[in-house]
Amino acid sequence: FALPYEEFGSISTSLSTIKTFLEILSTATATEKQTYYPALMALQVEMQKRILKSSNPRISELEDEEQGVDEEGEEVGSEVDIFIARGIEVIVAVSDIYPNPVIDSLYPLLGQNMENYFRIAEVIKVRGYFPEVGNVITDMSTIIRLFG
Repeated sequence: FALPYEEFGSISTSLSTIKTFLEILSTATATEKQTYYPALMALQVEMQKRILKSSNPRISELEDEEQGVDEEGEEVGSEVDIFIARGIEVIVAVSDIYPNPVIDSLYPLLGQNMENYFRIAEVIKVRGYFPEVGNVITDMSTIIRLFG
């Protein structure tokens, strides 16, 4: 299972379709849900990778993009912000169907990123800086959002 990295806008549209499918699947019987278990777990893991800067360099490349404005003049997030939000929504929708497996995969991710954060804090105390501290903080923020 793989999602292309090239266009966040088209992926965001695809994620909306996937989320709709997951909402429909959430009302299915346990047997029907079980049919999709391997694909849902692969989707969830892939989305984890795609929404974190540490595993998706395209997010950092496109991060400086300006926020847009909708038809009513309201400020909306950048394409990357929308992509991350929709990715989180997909992971949450999978967790609604299979809460324990999703939580089981998210806790190690949270722990690993917390360890990285504290290691970086020690480096900052010694050196006074760490070049990728923003990426680590952004990933931690995204992971924490997954826990709602």
